Amino acid sequence: MGYRKKIFLLLTAAMLAILVLSYVCIYYYLYRSTYKETLVRQQASITLNQEMANNFVTSIYRTAVQFVSDQTLGENLSTSGDDTLEFLQSRENIRNQFSHYATHQAIDSIYYYKNTLFLSDSIPIAALFEPYTLDSNPYTASNMVFSNTNVKDEDWYRRTVENVTCAFINEGTDEFCFSRKLNNTYYRGPYSSEGNAVMVVSVALNQLDD
Repeated sequence: MGYRKKIFLLLTAAMLAILVLSYVCIYYYLYRSTYKETLVRQQASITLNQEMANNFVTSIYRTAVQFVSDQTLGENLSTSGDDTLEFLQSRENIRNQFSHYATHQAIDSIYYYKNTLFLSDSIPIAALFEPYTLDSNPYTASNMVFSNTNVKDEDWYRRTVENVTCAFINEGTDEFCFSRKLNNTYYRGPYSSEGNAVMVVSVALNQLDD
């Protein structure tokens, strides 16, 4: 083999080795970059989910505390219905007060929450509220008050009144929901072991997938 041919083959082999090494380095770099990016995204997703869970629990807890300790709300819930105008005014007061609770708690959230209060139909004033369910609610408002007439036999509701709280997926609306049984300290109306109301905080599942 001639001298020039040997030099050519050596240079070709060296160039191929450098090329292969370059490909290996590039692959390793891209792999590491992708791996790190994936880890960052996963960590961000975990952090957001933790924040969502904390916000859920905090929102439920704070609203529950206010519901329990609000004397004016208790008086409105206790309205007997003997005075029609007073009855109607109490209904509006309950709606406004619940909306105030719920809006105040979700103000710093990165998620869009829906807050729904189901009043026990053992309370006389519950008759003035529509008996919609989570699935049949036709309103776009984020805070609503309904009667529990059409939800009290649903599985999630039964579990809530038995265990005080319940977390569940509502397939009818594609939402993650957290519910809690509530009792007002100042309520003086008919007693029910199932509480005065059940509150549900819900968030669309597609928000959690982002």
